[in-house]
Amino acid sequence: MFKNFNYFLAPSIIQAFISFLILIPVTTFYLEPKDFGVVAIIMVIIAPIGPLASSGAEWILGSNYFIINEVDRKKLIFNTLLVDFSLKSLWVLLYWLSGSFILDFVIAEYDTSYKQLFEIALIGVLAGMFWPTVNALLIIQKKAKLYFALEIIRNLISLVSVLIFLIVLELGVISLFLGPLIVNTISLFFEIIFLSKNIKIEISRKWIEEVIKTGLPAIPSNLAETIGNISDRYFIQYFLSLSTLGIYSHAQSYSNIFKFIYKALTKTLMSDTIKSFTEKNIIKITETTKFIKICSTIFFSGGIILILISYDVVNLLTHGKFVESAPLIPIWYLIIFAYLYGAIYNFYLVSQKRIKILATSMTISSIFFIFITYLGVKYGGMYGGLTSIILSNFTVQLWRRILAFKEGCNIHIDRHFIKITSIYFLIYFYEFYFSIPFLFKCLLIFIFVFLAILKFRVLLNKFNLVNLDNLLKNKI
Repeated sequence: MFKNFNYFLAPSIIQAFISFLILIPVTTFYLEPKDFGVVAIIMVIIAPIGPLASSGAEWILGSNYFIINEVDRKKLIFNTLLVDFSLKSLWVLLYWLSGSFILDFVIAEYDTSYKQLFEIALIGVLAGMFWPTVNALLIIQKKAKLYFALEIIRNLISLVSVLIFLIVLELGVISLFLGPLIVNTISLFFEIIFLSKNIKIEISRKWIEEVIKTGLPAIPSNLAETIGNISDRYFIQYFLSLSTLGIYSHAQSYSNIFKFIYKALTKTLMSDTIKSFTEKNIIKITETTKFIKICSTIFFSGGIILILISYDVVNLLTHGKFVESAPLIPIWYLIIFAYLYGAIYNFYLVSQKRIKILATSMTISSIFFIFITYLGVKYGGMYGGLTSIILSNFTVQLWRRILAFKEGCNIHIDRHFIKITSIYFLIYFYEFYFSIPFLFKCLLIFIFVFLAILKFRVLLNKFNLVNLDNLLKNKI
């Protein structure tokens, strides 16, 4: 199960490296907080296209791929793509035609120049229409090396494009929209080549009905999740300003870097874990649970280190422009704890085809927390909005844990997560409200670096992620 982990993890590490050491310093040097606020609010506006135009490929393939023959798999993939293409084209067209109205209605500090940015973003969305299905397929087929190659190509193209547009051509904030457009357009070429070998071009009523039955019911929940996760940014620019939103979204950008690594973990686990639940393979399920606990301890150690160094790192990387975002970053990091806690229960529910349960839990929680986010931002500013987002994610995962147990799941990881989350909160509040003395801070960093290395060695040895001895011998 774990031999592909390095191939799924490497692109995430490279992307994190590119973001931390190149993109963040360069973009914050050339752009101001308001520019990032503009990017954030436009991405808020187009974000609903994702769930509205998605067939739910990950859920459809995950619940059907291992129980049908090769011919039916190819038919299923083609009909999934057909639905994706139809939905995405329709919604991009509707957004394009109503762009001026939407922008003026949503953005409190609207400027007509934002429409060009909006239209470039829409074209980029259309060019990336097949990537979600390709991504899900690569994971299920465990084609980790191909996934690695595609992700590396995408990362490098994105980096080069943004740097050329921003530094050489001096295009300003538009550079952050042209980069994804170039990436998705070039990637589309490789995606079509890959898909041509994995589809059978035949419109099938059976599989279209399966897409409608399994995937489309997820649209309301995915839409609710998306709106719930972007409502904070809308309310911040509405009650505060685009510049404040820029500070807030900058802090969030670090959490996206953390998510890259988490996604590598889930991509490693997803296919085999769903299969293990389907086959009721207790040994593999137990092994996966242990793997998640060890990984959560590594993430926890990294989070503590982040708490202790976030201010200095942000000050250095952003030339002092975005230091207000430093206390927000460790709070954003908590979302990783929520995802890790709920991962095993989500896999279980997918394996049991309980898609409606997943959808309902997300829909109700997201709708409820939109109101909480409104109150949070209005009375608590950035911190109030962020707190509501974190609580929303924990609520969803806890609910799914309860539902999974009702469906027969019997995996207990609660005590472990309560322990690491409690310690995390304790150190966070002490650091940002009282400030930990420098020498003690150094000692804590040493302890948690050591703990992370120790647990990572356990992963390497216990799960055979890579043979360190061979690597060392080769270097010698």
